[in-house]
Amino acid sequence: MIVGAVTTRLEPRVGIKIRNATGKSVTVTATVDTGFNGFLSLNQKAVEFLELAYMSQRPGTLADNSSHEFDVFEAEVDWDGDQRWIEVDSLEGEPLIGTQLLRRYELRIQMYPGGGVWITPPP
Repeated sequence: MIVGAVTTRLEPRVGIKIRNATGKSVTVTATVDTGFNGFLSLNQKAVEFLELAYMSQRPGTLADNSSHEFDVFEAEVDWDGDQRWIEVDSLEGEPLIGTQLLRRYELRIQMYPGGGVWITPPP
């Protein structure tokens, strides 16, 4: 189970450990964003710090409906006790966890400041 909390701005957040191919790692607090259909986003500074391997570029649409080309990198994450290689979109702002990383998991949020966030595999 992955556990987090809701901020005063009503953002559900959880900690996630991210690693590159050589083992360099960092733990970030990421916002769960069910409107983001990727795996994970990190800003360019975090991508550079981790020295993530570049994979490709792909088009995407932001919440304001603007279209952009995003650089995609590869990283390993600790996800509920498992190590998973995922795609990381380089996107300015706070780290986001998207629906691809949530796939096959149950998400429960107490949507008030200080409320809990739980991400669990289905029973």
